[in-house]
Order: sequence, then structure tokens, then C-alpha cells
Amino acid sequence: MDQALKAVQAAACYIDDVVIFSKSEEEHAEHLEATLDAIADAGLTCHLEKCKIARRTVAYLGFEVQCGMGIQEAKVAVLVKLGAPKDKGALRALLGFLNYYRRFIPNFSKRAYRLNQLLRGKKWEPEEEQARRDLLEAIKAGTVLQLPKKDAPHGLEQQ
Repeated sequence: MDQALKAVQAAACYIDDVVIFSKSEEEHAEHLEATLDAIADAGLTCHLEKCKIARRTVAYLGFEVQCGMGIQEAKVAVLVKLGAPKDKGALRALLGFLNYYRRFIPNFSKRAYRLNQLLRGKKWEPEEEQARRDLLEAIKAGTVLQLPKKDAPHGLEQQ
């Protein structure tokens, strides 16, 4: 699929999931046609019943993409339901899940430090549970990442 869509700059794909991004409905129609033509030219097909066309919000690879990018609510719900890990395998799964979304958690490495120490033999204590809850709260905060506005002032904050 990567090769088939190489020339279509308005399309991005991961395995067999394709997203087309456009600034207007007219532009989207052009991008959609170019994408479908490229797919057909490569001898590939689309299942139209699986296609979602002309959406303002798209769920893609665990993210919700619109004017910015956030974490899918369904993924947050799964994380909240997990509870405290009972063994190292569950802890690794939790840390992997959190790491996938680390860009949404300010100071992720510092906040996840105590949980990472558990993989090295440290015992689970109230501080580790607090670290887990802190990370969950950060995920539930619903941070949305956006590109900076070119005409707005920019600042850099050091902590």
C-alpha cells in the first residue's frame, strides 16, 4: 500500500489503513479520486462498507484526529479499567500502553520513573500507586496536540 500511495501526498497509510487529509470538500474530492485511482492502478481494492469518507474527525491508530490529535476515548477507558498491575507482564503492558501516548503526558519519563523501577525489583508501595494514578490522570486530561499558529506569538517554558 505504501508503494501504491507514494505519489499521493494527501494520503497516509499504515498497513491497510489509509487516511486522506484535505483543507476543503472540493480538495478532498480530488484527493479521494487520486487515492482511489492509485489503489486501483496498483491492482488493489477497497471494501466500501469499511470506508468512512469526508469525516471531520477520524479514529486512526489509537488517536482521534481532527484539527489536532488526541487519544481515542475508547483507549482511555481500557486503560482506566486495567487497575493496578499484578505481575511484571501486566506492568510491562501498562508501561508500553502509557509510552505509546507519552507525547500527551508532560514530563512522562519523570512521572513513569517509579513504575519503571518496579521492573528492576523494587516493591510496590503507596508511592508507586500514586505514580500510576498520576499517569492515568494525565491520560484522562484529554490533551490535544496541535500545530502552532504561524501568526501567534510563541514561547518556550523551562521546568
